[in-house]
Amino acid sequence: MSAFNMSELEKCFNTSSISESFGDIYKVLGQITAIASSPDEIPTTEWMQQLKMTPEDPVKFETEEQIKTFTTCLATWWNYCSTCFDQGSNLELPAKPGLNQTGEPNKALVNFASGYLNGYNWLSKTWQLLLPDEQPEAARSVLVLNIILARFINEESILKTEPEICQQLPDLEGCFKALPGLLSAVGMLGKDILTKNDEETESATEHSTVLNETRHVGRNDPCPCNSGKKFKKCCLH
Repeated sequence: MSAFNMSELEKCFNTSSISESFGDIYKVLGQITAIASSPDEIPTTEWMQQLKMTPEDPVKFETEEQIKTFTTCLATWWNYCSTCFDQGSNLELPAKPGLNQTGEPNKALVNFASGYLNGYNWLSKTWQLLLPDEQPEAARSVLVLNIILARFINEESILKTEPEICQQLPDLEGCFKALPGLLSAVGMLGKDILTKNDEETESATEHSTVLNETRHVGRNDPCPCNSGKKFKKCCLH
């Protein structure tokens, strides 16, 4: 996380123009973490708009330098998350999210969890469309992560709606210790789906190119694959 400058981002959120438009810093970081986990490529300009409390309202930045610092910090956190997911390493959370002395989630953790779930909900249709049906364990990983995050926000509520899964989970301390690994596991899943879909798209494009190249080749012409055979006895069929 060395490239990510938390102190610079905190300075940005201490200004009214940014805090009024984006709300809480940890909520934004949670949302970016979810977006970096997406099984589909999301343009930077699109996901940055979604971070605002009211996406359609413009942000009144104070200076050009503030714009540069703020957007660089956000992009750096996205890049850090994306790199962790690509490399299969555990995500290191910022220092403040955690449990308080009574074992309850502190405000930073609640806001991070809320932001992640906001980001996931924005992308939920994409997940539903691309999540492999033949990998039920993958869908369960996503579900367990979301339940743990919801538990940090309102434990009583999630215990009522998902009692069976909650009974299988450790206590809040155990859930928090497992959080970096779960975030990375879902992020890696998203990256794997994205890579597979990119490879399939590339393969289909290459196949289409071959078909286009052979469209005007006569049956008795040499085959364009350079096999030395006539087209009708080679790649035509």
